[in-house]
This record gives sequence, C-alpha cells and structure tokens, in this order.
Amino acid sequence: MYEQAFSRQRSKLKPDFFHSCNCVLLSGFYRHYGGYTKRWKGNLLWAVEDSTLPLPQTEALRQVFGGATNQSVSEPVSVTARVCVFYDVLNRLVIKQRLSGFLVAVFVGAKGCKICHAGKA
Repeated sequence: MYEQAFSRQRSKLKPDFFHSCNCVLLSGFYRHYGGYTKRWKGNLLWAVEDSTLPLPQTEALRQVFGGATNQSVSEPVSVTARVCVFYDVLNRLVIKQRLSGFLVAVFVGAKGCKICHAGKA
C-alpha cells in the first residue's frame, strides 16, 4: 500500500520542480563554497555529454522524439531520444540535463539549454 501511495504522489510532481530544485542546490553550492570549488586555471571546467536513450515504442513518443532509422527503412525503426548532460567535471556536479528529439545535434541542444548558475564561469 505504501508503494502505491508513494507512486501516486510522485506522479503529481511537475517536471519544473526538478529544474528548480537543482537550481537552488547549485546556486547554494557555488555561493557558499565558491572560494573552495575546484578550478582549472581559475575557471570552472564544464563538459557536455551527449547520448541516446531508447524509449517505449508508442506513436505518441515517436511523434515527439522521432528515432533511429537504418539504410533499408525510411521511417524510424526505434523511438529514441537524445540526452544532453552538462557537468562540472572537477566538482562532480550535474549542472543541467536535457531530453531532446533524436535528430537534434548536441550543439543545438546545448545552445537551447538554459543553465542556472550563481558562480562565475
């Protein structure tokens, strides 16, 4: 019974909650520990990792994310999303993550990704 109640309550969370919560945590970290953060030549060292994520085969997800094709089929054979993660390498923090359509290039995903950060990069 507890698991069902937990799952029901979890489904009420809005996706914006996770973005806001991460912004508060990151802002607090860089504000309070800014002088102690690890830096490379005086700068924060950030990296972007790009990967793909297979999704369940539904028409709704196919419309939103598209997918991978092969040389013999023009329609996507698998529903696939692109995952882009911004990472503070030296301080081992995830700055931001983004889920996009399969055909979105990593630099387009990075450019369109709003990053909240209170420190000086």
